[in-house]
Amino acid sequence: MNSYRKHLAATLFLLLGASASTVLAESSCPGGGASGTITVTDKKLEPSQVSNASALKAEQRCTIGKDKGADEWELHLVANLSRVTGAEQVNIVFYDQGGGKPEVPGNEVNSFPIRTKKDTKTVIATLEINPDGGFKVGGKYSIVITRLVNGREEVYAKTTLELK
Repeated sequence: MNSYRKHLAATLFLLLGASASTVLAESSCPGGGASGTITVTDKKLEPSQVSNASALKAEQRCTIGKDKGADEWELHLVANLSRVTGAEQVNIVFYDQGGGKPEVPGNEVNSFPIRTKKDTKTVIATLEINPDGGFKVGGKYSIVITRLVNGREEVYAKTTLELK
């Protein structure tokens, strides 16, 4: 009986450990509709999916590869901003996680201005990025939705992405 309890305890420990590692893996690229995160997908989402957290979680990709024969990566982003921006333009900024440089203006790999409404909390964008823009196969990037306010970077959403 005592041996049975030890095996049961070990089994539960392993199961809980597996669940915790799954949660850690999922949080490595925040998204899925949570406030302040960006969901990156490899395909354009239907309008009904953009506001559906479970659909966003199902479509979230931490790694994106190029299509066969393509020179660029096509990214589809749904950003759930932490707050309204109060501006008609934000920037999608890519920082190289492996570069050793802090994520501050001036150290970005590339950035893309996006028009939006002042009072929106969701930003949807499709980007094509390529090596000419500073991106590389195997590169790991932080993606940030931001804008400069009085010389300071205001961050509204972020995630990470690896290019394959």
